[in-house]
Amino acid sequence: MLNQRCTKCGQVKRATAFRRQSSSRTGRETICKACRKKHDAMVKSMSFGPLPEPEGSRAWVEEIWRRAEIIRDENEQ
Repeated sequence: MLNQRCTKCGQVKRATAFRRQSSSRTGRETICKACRKKHDAMVKSMSFGPLPEPEGSRAWVEEIWRRAEIIRDENEQ
């Protein structure tokens, strides 16, 4: 397969523009490298860092709720 359509941007690109993925039918990811790079940067920017320990403690639960509220507020905008 020489060309493949990116499921994110919809453009048809050469197969080399997609990362390898042995588990897929085509042997390539469905998202092109450029879109994957943008997606990974967005996910990294949304990262909140490690949670306080121990899991289930009051501080841990409060942090989970704080993070959920931030995400909810961002999605409403």
